[in-house]
Amino acid sequence: MKRFVLVILALILIAGLVSCSQDAAVGAKTSDAAVSAGAVETKTAETEGLSSEETLPKTESVTVPDLSGADEETAIRTLTGKGFAFRIEREFSDSAAEKTVIRTDPEAGSEIGENGEVTVFVSDGPEAAAPTETAAPETSAPQTAPPQSTSPPASTAPSPKYVSVPDIKGLDETSAKAKIYDLGLSVALEYEFSESVSKGKVIKTDPAAKKSVVEKSTVTLTVSKGPQTFGVSEASVSWNDLKEGSGDVWTLDSVAVFGDLLLIHCTVKPGTDFVIRNSSGGIFSLADSFDKNASLALSDDLFTPFPDGKQFNAGEEAGLFFFVSPSQLGSKTPGLVKCRIPVSVDGENSNLEISFEMTW
Repeated sequence: MKRFVLVILALILIAGLVSCSQDAAVGAKTSDAAVSAGAVETKTAETEGLSSEETLPKTESVTVPDLSGADEETAIRTLTGKGFAFRIEREFSDSAAEKTVIRTDPEAGSEIGENGEVTVFVSDGPEAAAPTETAAPETSAPQTAPPQSTSPPASTAPSPKYVSVPDIKGLDETSAKAKIYDLGLSVALEYEFSESVSKGKVIKTDPAAKKSVVEKSTVTLTVSKGPQTFGVSEASVSWNDLKEGSGDVWTLDSVAVFGDLLLIHCTVKPGTDFVIRNSSGGIFSLADSFDKNASLALSDDLFTPFPDGKQFNAGEEAGLFFFVSPSQLGSKTPGLVKCRIPVSVDGENSNLEISFEMTW
Protein backbone atom coordinates (compact mmCIF):
# COMPACT_ATOMS: atom_id res chain seq x y z
CA MET A 1 0.00 0.00 0.00
CA LYS A 2 2.81 2.38 0.83
CA ARG A 3 4.47 1.57 -2.48
CA PHE A 4 1.28 2.43 -4.35
CA VAL A 5 1.02 5.75 -2.57
CA LEU A 6 4.65 6.57 -3.42
CA VAL A 7 4.05 5.75 -7.08
CA ILE A 8 1.02 8.04 -7.16
CA LEU A 9 2.97 10.92 -5.58
CA ALA A 10 5.82 10.47 -8.04
CA LEU A 11 3.39 10.67 -11.01
CA ILE A 12 1.81 13.83 -9.59
CA LEU A 13 5.28 15.44 -9.17
CA ILE A 14 6.33 14.57 -12.73
CA ALA A 15 3.08 16.01 -14.13
CA GLY A 16 3.63 19.26 -12.24
CA LEU A 17 7.16 19.63 -13.60
CA VAL A 18 5.99 19.07 -17.19
CA SER A 19 3.22 21.70 -16.81
CA CYS A 20 5.66 24.34 -15.50
CA SER A 21 8.04 23.68 -18.36
CA GLN A 22 5.27 24.19 -20.95
CA ASP A 23 4.12 27.45 -19.29
CA ALA A 24 7.65 28.82 -19.34
CA ALA A 25 8.01 28.00 -23.03
CA VAL A 26 4.76 29.70 -23.86
CA GLY A 27 5.78 32.79 -21.85
CA ALA A 28 9.13 32.99 -23.62
CA LYS A 29 7.48 32.78 -27.02
CA THR A 30 5.02 35.50 -26.01
CA SER A 31 7.83 37.76 -24.82
CA ASP A 32 9.81 37.20 -28.01
CA ALA A 33 6.74 38.08 -30.07
CA ALA A 34 6.23 41.28 -28.09
CA VAL A 35 9.84 42.34 -28.59
CA SER A 36 9.60 41.56 -32.28
CA ALA A 37 6.40 43.58 -32.54
CA GLY A 38 8.04 46.50 -30.74
CA ALA A 39 10.97 46.43 -33.13
CA VAL A 40 8.61 46.43 -36.08
CA GLU A 41 6.66 49.34 -34.55
CA THR A 42 9.89 51.28 -33.99
CA LYS A 43 11.03 50.77 -37.57
CA THR A 44 7.61 51.74 -38.83
CA ALA A 45 7.68 54.95 -36.79
CA GLU A 46 11.18 55.77 -38.07
CA THR A 47 10.07 55.09 -41.65
CA GLU A 48 7.00 57.29 -41.20
CA GLY A 49 9.17 60.07 -39.78
CA LEU A 50 11.41 59.98 -42.80
CA SER A 51 8.51 59.94 -45.23
CA SER A 52 6.93 63.00 -43.56
CA GLU A 53 9.97 65.27 -44.04
CA GLU A 54 9.14 68.40 -46.05
CA THR A 55 11.47 69.61 -48.81
CA LEU A 56 12.67 73.14 -48.00
CA PRO A 57 12.02 75.69 -50.78
CA LYS A 58 15.08 76.61 -52.75
CA THR A 59 16.18 80.22 -52.33
CA GLU A 60 16.80 82.10 -55.60
CA SER A 61 20.35 83.39 -55.79
CA VAL A 62 21.64 86.48 -57.57
CA THR A 63 25.12 87.45 -58.70
CA VAL A 64 26.91 90.36 -57.04
CA PRO A 65 27.77 92.86 -59.83
CA ASP A 66 31.32 94.11 -60.43
CA LEU A 67 31.31 97.69 -59.10
CA SER A 68 35.07 98.20 -58.83
CA GLY A 69 36.05 101.68 -60.02
CA ALA A 70 32.41 102.89 -60.29
CA ASP A 71 31.51 106.16 -58.59
CA GLU A 72 29.45 105.92 -55.42
CA GLU A 73 26.19 107.18 -56.95
CA THR A 74 26.37 104.73 -59.87
CA ALA A 75 27.03 101.84 -57.47
CA ILE A 76 24.00 102.78 -55.36
CA ARG A 77 21.74 102.98 -58.42
CA THR A 78 22.99 99.59 -59.68
CA LEU A 79 22.42 97.79 -56.36
CA THR A 80 19.04 99.42 -55.84
CA GLY A 81 17.93 98.48 -59.35
CA LYS A 82 18.90 94.82 -58.77
CA GLY A 83 17.07 94.63 -55.43
CA PHE A 84 20.10 94.37 -53.13
CA ALA A 85 20.18 95.75 -49.62
CA PHE A 86 23.48 97.51 -49.11
CA ARG A 87 25.58 99.61 -46.77
CA ILE A 88 28.51 101.90 -47.45
CA GLU A 89 31.88 101.57 -45.69
CA ARG A 90 34.66 104.12 -46.27
CA GLU A 91 38.38 103.57 -46.09
CA PHE A 92 41.58 105.18 -47.29
CA SER A 93 43.10 103.93 -50.55
CA ASP A 94 46.28 104.84 -52.41
CA SER A 95 45.06 103.25 -55.66
CA ALA A 96 41.32 104.05 -55.88
CA ALA A 97 40.15 107.60 -56.59
CA GLU A 98 38.11 109.33 -53.91
CA LYS A 99 34.37 108.42 -53.91
CA THR A 100 34.91 105.37 -56.15
CA VAL A 101 34.30 101.72 -55.25
CA ILE A 102 37.33 99.72 -54.04
CA ARG A 103 35.60 96.34 -53.60
CA THR A 104 32.43 94.67 -52.35
CA ASP A 105 31.68 92.03 -49.73
CA PRO A 106 30.65 89.49 -51.00
CA GLU A 107 33.05 90.03 -53.88
CA ALA A 108 31.90 90.54 -57.48
CA GLY A 109 30.59 87.36 -59.11
CA SER A 110 29.53 85.77 -55.81
CA GLU A 111 26.10 84.19 -55.55
CA ILE A 112 23.97 85.37 -52.63
CA GLY A 113 20.35 84.96 -51.66
CA GLU A 114 17.78 87.25 -53.20
CA ASN A 115 17.62 90.59 -51.29
CA GLY A 116 20.95 89.74 -49.67
CA GLU A 117 23.06 92.59 -48.27
CA VAL A 118 26.20 93.83 -50.01
CA THR A 119 28.81 95.95 -48.27
CA VAL A 120 30.36 98.52 -50.62
CA PHE A 121 33.81 99.84 -49.70
CA VAL A 122 34.23 103.39 -51.03
CA SER A 123 37.57 105.20 -51.23
CA ASP A 124 38.30 108.29 -49.15
CA GLY A 125 41.49 108.77 -51.18
CA PRO A 126 44.99 108.35 -49.78
CA GLU A 127 45.47 108.82 -46.07
CA ALA A 128 47.09 112.13 -45.22
CA ALA A 129 50.65 111.71 -43.96
CA ALA A 130 51.14 112.47 -40.27
CA PRO A 131 53.14 115.67 -39.65
CA THR A 132 56.81 115.12 -38.94
CA GLU A 133 57.68 115.88 -35.35
CA THR A 134 60.89 117.77 -34.53
CA ALA A 135 62.96 115.96 -31.96
CA ALA A 136 63.23 117.78 -28.65
CA PRO A 137 66.76 118.73 -27.55
CA GLU A 138 68.33 116.34 -25.15
CA THR A 139 68.42 117.42 -21.51
CA SER A 140 69.75 115.87 -18.40
CA ALA A 141 66.38 116.16 -16.69
CA PRO A 142 64.66 112.85 -16.01
CA GLN A 143 62.05 111.92 -18.61
CA THR A 144 58.59 110.78 -17.71
CA ALA A 145 56.36 108.68 -19.91
CA PRO A 146 53.52 110.65 -21.56
CA PRO A 147 50.08 109.93 -20.13
CA GLN A 148 48.01 107.41 -22.01
CA SER A 149 45.08 108.84 -23.97
CA THR A 150 41.73 108.10 -22.41
CA SER A 151 39.66 109.35 -25.36
CA PRO A 152 37.53 106.68 -27.09
CA PRO A 153 38.54 105.54 -30.58
CA ALA A 154 37.07 107.54 -33.44
CA SER A 155 33.85 106.02 -34.71
CA THR A 156 33.23 105.23 -38.34
CA ALA A 157 31.24 108.01 -40.06
CA PRO A 158 27.67 106.93 -40.91
CA SER A 159 26.82 106.31 -44.54
CA PRO A 160 25.26 109.35 -46.26
CA LYS A 161 21.52 109.33 -46.84
CA TYR A 162 20.36 110.00 -50.39
CA VAL A 163 17.08 111.63 -51.44
CA SER A 164 15.54 112.25 -54.86
CA VAL A 165 15.00 115.82 -56.09
CA PRO A 166 11.23 116.30 -56.58
CA ASP A 167 9.68 117.51 -59.84
CA ILE A 168 8.51 121.01 -58.87
CA LYS A 169 8.48 122.74 -62.27
CA GLY A 170 5.48 125.04 -62.56
CA LEU A 171 4.94 125.36 -58.80
CA ASP A 172 4.96 128.77 -57.18
CA GLU A 173 8.13 129.70 -55.30
CA THR A 174 6.69 129.19 -51.79
CA SER A 175 5.26 125.72 -52.47
CA ALA A 176 8.42 124.62 -54.28
CA LYS A 177 10.67 125.66 -51.38
CA ALA A 178 8.44 123.81 -48.88
CA LYS A 179 8.80 120.55 -50.84
CA ILE A 180 12.60 120.92 -50.89
CA TYR A 181 12.79 121.70 -47.16
CA ASP A 182 10.59 118.67 -46.35
CA LEU A 183 13.31 116.40 -47.79
CA GLY A 184 16.01 117.88 -45.57
CA LEU A 185 17.59 119.87 -48.41
CA SER A 186 18.65 123.52 -48.63
CA VAL A 187 17.42 126.01 -51.25
CA ALA A 188 19.20 128.57 -53.43
CA LEU A 189 17.22 130.89 -55.71
CA GLU A 190 17.89 132.33 -59.17
CA TYR A 191 15.56 134.47 -61.29
CA GLU A 192 15.34 134.88 -65.07
CA PHE A 193 12.92 136.13 -67.72
CA SER A 194 10.68 133.58 -69.44
CA GLU A 195 8.19 133.88 -72.29
CA SER A 196 6.55 130.50 -71.46
CA VAL A 197 6.55 130.27 -67.63
CA SER A 198 4.40 132.66 -65.58
CA LYS A 199 6.04 135.09 -63.18
CA GLY A 200 6.81 133.50 -59.79
CA LYS A 201 6.69 129.91 -61.07
CA VAL A 202 9.63 127.48 -61.06
CA ILE A 203 11.30 127.03 -64.46
CA LYS A 204 13.82 124.31 -63.49
CA THR A 205 15.96 122.90 -60.69
CA ASP A 206 19.66 122.11 -60.41
CA PRO A 207 20.20 119.19 -59.90
CA ALA A 208 17.33 118.20 -62.19
CA ALA A 209 14.19 116.44 -60.96
CA LYS A 210 14.58 112.76 -59.92
CA LYS A 211 18.35 113.05 -59.47
CA SER A 212 19.73 111.53 -56.23
CA VAL A 213 21.50 113.95 -53.90
CA VAL A 214 22.96 113.68 -50.40
CA GLU A 215 20.65 114.85 -47.65
CA LYS A 216 21.29 118.47 -46.54
CA SER A 217 22.81 119.40 -49.91
CA THR A 218 21.57 122.47 -51.85
CA VAL A 219 19.06 122.53 -54.72
CA THR A 220 18.95 125.68 -56.87
CA LEU A 221 15.51 126.82 -58.05
CA THR A 222 15.25 129.03 -61.14
CA VAL A 223 12.11 131.17 -60.83
CA SER A 224 10.45 133.07 -63.68
CA LYS A 225 10.36 136.87 -63.77
CA GLY A 226 7.80 136.65 -66.57
CA PRO A 227 8.42 137.92 -70.11
CA GLN A 228 11.04 140.61 -70.50
CA THR A 229 9.45 143.97 -71.35
CA PHE A 230 10.99 146.91 -73.14
CA GLY A 231 9.94 150.51 -73.49
CA VAL A 232 10.55 153.11 -76.20
CA SER A 233 11.64 156.44 -74.76
CA GLU A 234 11.68 158.35 -78.06
CA ALA A 235 10.42 157.68 -81.59
CA SER A 236 10.02 159.56 -84.86
CA VAL A 237 8.51 158.88 -88.27
CA SER A 238 9.53 159.74 -91.82
CA TRP A 239 7.95 158.85 -95.17
CA ASN A 240 7.98 159.38 -98.89
CA ASP A 241 5.08 161.29 -100.49
CA LEU A 242 2.81 159.01 -102.50
CA LYS A 243 2.78 161.57 -105.25
CA GLU A 244 5.28 164.35 -105.84
CA GLY A 245 4.11 167.44 -104.01
CA SER A 246 1.08 165.72 -102.49
CA GLY A 247 2.07 166.85 -99.00
CA ASP A 248 1.12 163.69 -97.07
CA VAL A 249 1.27 164.07 -93.27
CA TRP A 250 2.06 161.15 -90.92
CA THR A 251 1.93 161.47 -87.14
CA LEU A 252 3.45 158.87 -84.81
CA ASP A 253 1.03 158.43 -81.88
CA SER A 254 2.44 155.54 -79.83
CA VAL A 255 4.76 152.53 -79.75
CA ALA A 256 3.88 149.57 -77.50
CA VAL A 257 5.66 146.27 -76.83
CA PHE A 258 3.81 143.00 -76.19
CA GLY A 259 6.29 140.16 -75.85
CA ASP A 260 7.97 139.91 -79.24
CA LEU A 261 5.35 142.07 -80.95
CA LEU A 262 5.80 145.80 -81.66
CA LEU A 263 2.58 147.81 -82.15
CA ILE A 264 3.08 151.18 -83.84
CA HIS A 265 0.07 153.49 -84.14
CA CYS A 266 0.00 156.35 -86.65
CA THR A 267 -2.44 158.91 -87.98
CA VAL A 268 -2.22 159.76 -91.67
CA LYS A 269 -3.69 162.72 -93.57
CA PRO A 270 -2.87 161.94 -97.21
CA GLY A 271 -2.47 164.69 -99.83
CA THR A 272 -3.84 162.36 -102.50
CA ASP A 273 -6.17 159.37 -102.71
CA PHE A 274 -4.57 155.95 -102.46
CA VAL A 275 -5.61 152.32 -102.07
CA ILE A 276 -3.85 149.55 -100.14
CA ARG A 277 -3.53 146.76 -102.66
CA ASN A 278 -2.69 143.92 -100.27
CA SER A 279 -2.90 144.60 -96.54
CA SER A 280 -1.16 141.30 -95.69
CA GLY A 281 1.52 141.74 -98.33
CA GLY A 282 3.50 144.45 -96.59
CA ILE A 283 7.03 143.83 -95.33
CA PHE A 284 9.38 145.48 -92.85
CA SER A 285 13.14 145.53 -92.40
CA LEU A 286 15.64 146.77 -89.83
CA ALA A 287 17.81 148.29 -92.53
CA ASP A 288 17.29 150.65 -95.50
CA SER A 289 18.32 147.93 -97.99
CA PHE A 290 15.42 145.53 -97.19
CA ASP A 291 17.88 142.65 -97.84
CA LYS A 292 16.54 140.96 -94.74
CA ASN A 293 12.81 141.40 -94.17
CA ALA A 294 9.67 139.87 -92.65
CA SER A 295 5.91 140.24 -93.09
CA LEU A 296 3.84 142.84 -91.25
CA ALA A 297 0.10 143.33 -90.72
CA LEU A 298 -2.14 146.42 -90.71
CA SER A 299 -5.39 147.21 -88.87
CA ASP A 300 -7.64 150.13 -88.04
CA ASP A 301 -8.02 151.75 -84.62
CA LEU A 302 -10.29 148.90 -83.47
CA PHE A 303 -7.72 146.26 -84.46
CA THR A 304 -9.83 145.20 -87.44
CA PRO A 305 -7.53 144.06 -90.29
CA PHE A 306 -7.76 146.19 -93.42
CA PRO A 307 -9.29 144.42 -96.41
CA ASP A 308 -7.50 144.42 -99.74
CA GLY A 309 -8.49 147.55 -101.64
CA LYS A 310 -8.87 149.71 -98.52
CA GLN A 311 -9.43 153.33 -99.71
CA PHE A 312 -7.79 156.39 -98.09
CA ASN A 313 -9.09 159.77 -99.23
CA ALA A 314 -7.05 162.96 -99.62
CA GLY A 315 -7.46 165.40 -96.72
CA GLU A 316 -9.22 162.85 -94.44
CA GLU A 317 -7.39 161.71 -91.32
CA ALA A 318 -7.33 157.96 -90.57
CA GLY A 319 -5.66 155.92 -87.86
CA LEU A 320 -3.84 152.63 -88.43
CA PHE A 321 -1.68 150.12 -86.56
CA PHE A 322 1.50 148.49 -87.84
CA PHE A 323 2.14 145.02 -86.33
CA VAL A 324 5.79 143.93 -86.62
CA SER A 325 7.94 141.36 -84.82
CA PRO A 326 11.58 142.56 -84.82
CA SER A 327 12.79 139.35 -83.10
CA GLN A 328 12.12 137.58 -86.41
CA LEU A 329 15.04 139.58 -87.75
CA GLY A 330 17.24 139.06 -84.68
CA SER A 331 16.50 142.11 -82.54
CA LYS A 332 14.07 142.90 -79.73
CA THR A 333 15.08 146.56 -79.45
CA PRO A 334 15.64 147.83 -83.01
CA GLY A 335 16.75 151.40 -83.62
CA LEU A 336 15.09 151.47 -87.05
CA VAL A 337 11.96 149.80 -88.43
CA LYS A 338 11.28 150.48 -92.08
CA CYS A 339 7.93 149.43 -93.62
CA ARG A 340 6.96 148.97 -97.25
CA ILE A 341 3.24 148.78 -98.17
CA PRO A 342 1.96 148.00 -101.70
CA VAL A 343 -0.49 150.78 -102.78
CA SER A 344 -2.17 152.14 -105.88
CA VAL A 345 -2.19 155.87 -106.70
CA ASP A 346 -4.29 157.16 -109.61
CA GLY A 347 -4.55 153.57 -110.89
CA GLU A 348 -0.77 153.04 -110.86
CA ASN A 349 0.99 150.57 -108.58
CA SER A 350 3.46 152.00 -106.12
CA ASN A 351 4.88 151.43 -102.63
CA LEU A 352 4.38 153.47 -99.50
CA GLU A 353 7.64 153.54 -97.51
CA ILE A 354 7.53 154.77 -93.92
CA SER A 355 10.35 154.60 -91.33
CA PHE A 356 10.29 154.61 -87.53
CA GLU A 357 13.39 155.49 -85.51
CA MET A 358 13.37 154.51 -81.81
CA THR A 359 15.42 154.98 -78.69
CA TRP A 360 14.95 152.34 -75.99
